Amino acid sequence: MKKHLIFILILSAVCAVMHAGKGFTTSFTFPDMPGSTEIAVRIHDGKAGYADFRFDTVRIVDGNGILIDTVAVNYPVQAYAFTPFGTISLFVANGHSEQIEGNNDDIANLTLSYRGAPWSEDAMIYNSRVDGPLENANTAMKDYKKMTDAQRDSLIGLYQSIRQKELDLFMELPDSWITLKRLIFNMADMPRNNVQTIFDSLSPDKKASQYGEIVGRYLSITPIGKGSHLSDYDIEGRDQNGRLFKLSSVKEPYILLDFSQCYCGPCKMAAKEIATIAEEFKDHVAFINYSCDDTENDWNKAVARDSITWPSVFDGTGSTGTVSLKYNVNSYPTFVIYGPDRILVKTWTGYSPGIIKAELSKLLSSEPEK
Repeated sequence: MKKHLIFILILSAVCAVMHAGKGFTTSFTFPDMPGSTEIAVRIHDGKAGYADFRFDTVRIVDGNGILIDTVAVNYPVQAYAFTPFGTISLFVANGHSEQIEGNNDDIANLTLSYRGAPWSEDAMIYNSRVDGPLENANTAMKDYKKMTDAQRDSLIGLYQSIRQKELDLFMELPDSWITLKRLIFNMADMPRNNVQTIFDSLSPDKKASQYGEIVGRYLSITPIGKGSHLSDYDIEGRDQNGRLFKLSSVKEPYILLDFSQCYCGPCKMAAKEIATIAEEFKDHVAFINYSCDDTENDWNKAVARDSITWPSVFDGTGSTGTVSLKYNVNSYPTFVIYGPDRILVKTWTGYSPGIIKAELSKLLSSEPEK
C-alpha cells in the first residue's frame, strides 16, 4: 500500500511538471490532515467578474495533495481552497507552480508557508500582517454583545489598525499581484494620488491584466461626491421588460438609486422593504434598481427572486464597469438619492430594516411647504 501511495505521488509530480507549461500546479502538504480529506478549490478564472468562478477538487492522501489545472486568462487569478480547518487564499497562473504547507493550526491561523510562485512571499506577508489578525478579530467579534464598552472600543481600534496596515502594505508592495487584486475593492476609499502611485508602479503585465484595466478605468473617471449633478452620472441601459432606460428621464422629484447584486443577502432584504413602501412614496420618489451583476442571467434571477416591479436596469458593464466605479460602489447594497434639482442628496452603503423609509421620510419632512 505504501509503495502504491509513493507511486501515485511521483506520478502526480511528473504530471505537474509536464502540465506546467500550459497550466498550473499547486501542491498542498498538510501532515496532520486526516487521510482522504477532499478540498474544494474555487477558481475565479473568467473575465466576467467575481461571480464568474468554477470548482476543482483536491484529495489529501498521507498529508499531500496536488491541484493540476488551467486558467482561462494569461495572468494570475484568485482562488480559494476550502478545508475543514479554514479557508486558504491563493493565486494560480498558467506556467507557475506553488507549494503550500503547514498543519491544521496554520490553516486556521493563516500562518501557512507559500513557496515557488512570484507572489508566494507577498501572500505570507499579507497573511501575517492583515488576514491573520483580521481572522482573530472576527473570532473575537462573536462575543461583542458580552463585551464591556472598553473591550468594544479596543476591538474597534484593532479593526482600524488592521485596515491601516493593509493600506500601508499597498504602498509598501505596489507592484504585487495581491496588492493589485485587493486595490480594486479599496481604491474608492483611498486618496486618489495613492491609487495613481500604485498604478504607476505596476509592471506592464499587471497593467494589461483585467485587474490593471479596472484600476486604470477608475483613474480615468471622476467619482461621485458632494455637489455632483446627475447630468455627469447618467445611467443608460434596459429594464427588465426590455425597454430602453435613461436615469435622467425620470420625472419624480426624488430618485432613490439602489445598486445591488444577485448574490447579496441584504440586497434581497432591501428589495422587500422597497416593495412595501413604493406605494407610499410614489408621488415623490422614483425607485430605480441598478444591477451590478456581471451576467444577464444573474440579473434576471435577482429580478424574479426579489419580485422587482419597479425599474431594474442592466447595462452589461457589471461590478467593475464605469457606472459602478463612478458611483464608488464596492459593496452592496449601495444607495444614492438625487433631489428635485438632480444634485446628489445622500449616499450610503449597507442595509438595516427600515433604513430606506427612515431616510426618505427624514428627507421629505425637511422639504419646505409650497
